[in-house]
Amino acid sequence: MSCEFEVCIDEVIRELVPRFLANVRREVKAMRQALGANQLDEVRRLGHSLKGSGYGYGFSRLGDLGRTIEAAAASGEPAERISTRLDEVEEFVNNVRVRFAPQGG
Repeated sequence: MSCEFEVCIDEVIRELVPRFLANVRREVKAMRQALGANQLDEVRRLGHSLKGSGYGYGFSRLGDLGRTIEAAAASGEPAERISTRLDEVEEFVNNVRVRFAPQGG
């Protein structure tokens, strides 16, 4: 089951959004590979990166998920729980609808 997510961000970064979302998809693949190899420090690092970039680009849901992934990997949570969070990231990225607000608006 998929949900549609809507995010409103500043028009000034419109051209950066497609590349950002493509990078998130690549990072999810990298996190899955690291998780499969039990490299939780790498998963933690990538979760931290997702947290910062998600919040920085105005995608607070991605920032929240990145924070959760980072904490889960740092505490050694089971791979299944972390994988579920990665599923949530993919669902968001695949279903997000971005609206752009005029700069400063």
